[in-house]
Amino acid sequence: MRVIARPEDQETMARLLLAETSTLGVRIYTAERRCQARRFVEVATPHGPVRFKITEDGSGAPEYEDCRKLAQAAGVPLKQVMAEANLAFWKTKS
Repeated sequence: MRVIARPEDQETMARLLLAETSTLGVRIYTAERRCQARRFVEVATPHGPVRFKITEDGSGAPEYEDCRKLAQAAGVPLKQVMAEANLAFWKTKS
């Protein structure tokens, strides 16, 4: 199991893992992240609007939480909503 958390939450998360799982120990690593500059556009899917992140080079990805909420509300697989969002975005580029 992996947990991604803010540094200030690491002790709380470690205690939670030790209390709620069968593990006898927890390894804690520090990680850094680099992100490309991005902007957002909204694309229309059959299940509703999805925010779409676009980088400077034109590539992008649908916002996970938007897709997850729409999939849950519609009772369809998450990957279906994500595929529909990608298709909607690429159709606007042609």
